Amino acid sequence: MKFFLVFITFLSVLQLYSQTEQDIVKEANKLNISSRDQAISALSSKGISLAQAKKMAQLRGIDFDTYLDNYLKSNTTSTKVNDTEFASDVVTDLEVVATPEVIVETLKPEPIIEKGLKNYFGYDIFVNNPFGEKEYLLGNIDEGYILAPGDELRITVFGDNNLQLVSKIDLNGNITIPNLGVFFAAGNSFATLKKRLKIFLGKYYSGLLAKPSRTFLDVSLTQIRPVKVSVLGNVNTPGPHLVNGMATVLNALYASGGIKTSGSLRVVKVYRNNKLIKTIDLYDYITEGNIDDDIRLSNNDVLFVGPRISSVTLKGNVKKAAIFELTPEETLEDLFKYAGGLSATASLKSMNISRIKPFKDREQSLVFDRFLTTVDFTKYDNDSNNKFVLTDGDVVSVGSVLEKQKNQVSIAGNVNNPGTYALDVYTDLKDLIISGAKGLKPNTYLEKIDINKEDEKGVLSYQTYNLQEILQGVVKVSLEENDAIKIYNLAEVEGKKTVSISGFGVAPKTITLRDNLSLFDIIFQSVSLEELDFQSRVLTSRVDVKRFDENTGLYEVNTFNLEDLTILKATFLQAKDQVILYSKAVSEDLSETIEVIGSVQKPWSKAIN
Repeated sequence: MKFFLVFITFLSVLQLYSQTEQDIVKEANKLNISSRDQAISALSSKGISLAQAKKMAQLRGIDFDTYLDNYLKSNTTSTKVNDTEFASDVVTDLEVVATPEVIVETLKPEPIIEKGLKNYFGYDIFVNNPFGEKEYLLGNIDEGYILAPGDELRITVFGDNNLQLVSKIDLNGNITIPNLGVFFAAGNSFATLKKRLKIFLGKYYSGLLAKPSRTFLDVSLTQIRPVKVSVLGNVNTPGPHLVNGMATVLNALYASGGIKTSGSLRVVKVYRNNKLIKTIDLYDYITEGNIDDDIRLSNNDVLFVGPRISSVTLKGNVKKAAIFELTPEETLEDLFKYAGGLSATASLKSMNISRIKPFKDREQSLVFDRFLTTVDFTKYDNDSNNKFVLTDGDVVSVGSVLEKQKNQVSIAGNVNNPGTYALDVYTDLKDLIISGAKGLKPNTYLEKIDINKEDEKGVLSYQTYNLQEILQGVVKVSLEENDAIKIYNLAEVEGKKTVSISGFGVAPKTITLRDNLSLFDIIFQSVSLEELDFQSRVLTSRVDVKRFDENTGLYEVNTFNLEDLTILKATFLQAKDQVILYSKAVSEDLSETIEVIGSVQKPWSKAIN
């Protein structure tokens, strides 16, 4: 920057392409430029106003007048030069920089994904890195974009006159227009360039400046120069990076592979000319899609990502459970906002916060360094004067509301449509059974219906009625909150009506009892009576039927002869009957006995029959 004034003045005048700063100074001395008036005159001869030069100096962090006074040997007061029509947004800094021809890398870098990344809020936005997969896209060009060497323009004139030209801005800041000379393009905003170019070409193409126009001009950018920025701190690939001339802070962070979980998303600092010019909070972008604070970068800008400010863990009934980074003085309300809010089942009155004691409050005698606080969030929500401030290391757990609900009754059991129903619709038990539950299923036990009750305090009670009396309207029962109705089927009350068969030649099985099921029927279904081998080996003289006596609770044994088919067919089975067949080879005593054995003084045995 030492030779800023000499450079912007004489580079335009002398058309120097590759001279050093010493060469420029020598040329300046040859022209005897030693006063403010001479410098301004040299600028003016090239069409560059004093205001334009000041604007350029300001962008480079230089005070034009101070620099001029210190640099020039003569401090002669010069006459003010009137600003031109485009002075407000034209910049003339043409610092000579070797401009690479390659704008983007063609190699696709491998994405860097940290272990446990999904536990931290916000960092996953850098996983799908657009700069790692494709070339930079121009998109819509901002009208305020400042042109510089390396940018490529397409100029089209059409109408009464025609011109098609693609030209790259050279190191002197010029584009060359065949047969018309050179046009100074660098330092102009894209909008100003189009205006100035129209005036310039209007001198040579009739109808371009006429009203109405008969010749028209279109200017577009076909290639944007790269700029070098340095991304430092807690990023995946710190160091210098080449980015598109339209790149912003967010683009540069993507180019660096993204921010590590050890780095801060809340404070991203941007330095230009060793001065902090912007601090960006990425939470605005992540939570709201707001990129208003994002700024376009310039060559040699430095981005610095410091360590995380804090780690606050949020879990439970929230829309996004994760580890968040909160700035000092941020509150529970801010935390829930970043998490997308509370879930519908969240309990506002029972939020637990586990907090680590600050260093200054920790004592060697203390066994525990964490303490638990239960917060009623309704006292803090929407109250600007009462906020619960969170600190580094806090763990916030949001509980759930109770599963109980009001205005409900339920019905279960042997009905066609069991379930939960609204009490205000079905206040009568008979109406609930017939209309709500759609009536009874077959084999319903009509002598009993139970209602389990629970009041608001959780006290349980029980009532039972005759179901048939309810359905006949003899008894009317009004339902209450949380009543649970149970209707039984016959199998639940009486047990399943089954009979079983086992023994010689039979695969043991149990079948459902049907009406008029005889002893012969179950034997015939279970064995091959006509098979000679079965007939030769089965003990025909004894078939036992064990029958349960409900009065005594014991089984009685009835013995039949397998050859007496008439009696077998006339003997009908009852529920719980057990049929047993025997082999001729049986050697044990089939008489039932009662035995007392084990740790007794006199073991004892006696036959029942």
